[in-house]
Amino acid sequence: VEELCSSVMQLMKHFQQSGDWAAVDNAVQLMEEVIRLTPDGHTEKARWLNNLGNAFKSRFEHLGELRDIENAILV
Repeated sequence: VEELCSSVMQLMKHFQQSGDWAAVDNAVQLMEEVIRLTPDGHTEKARWLNNLGNAFKSRFEHLGELRDIENAILV
């Protein structure tokens, strides 16, 4: 799970530098997997949920799809 989070952060950095929307899309998919694999009560789960919300927000800002901002709010 830690390795997936590292990959997510690299993808988000790449997205911020390049604007490559596929990178943020991949980051969202990986973070959803991290959340799915992380048990409730895990010390890092809140931080990872925050990262997922930020990835949804970034994707929304780039693509403008309401589904992403709705998901960011729900996370």
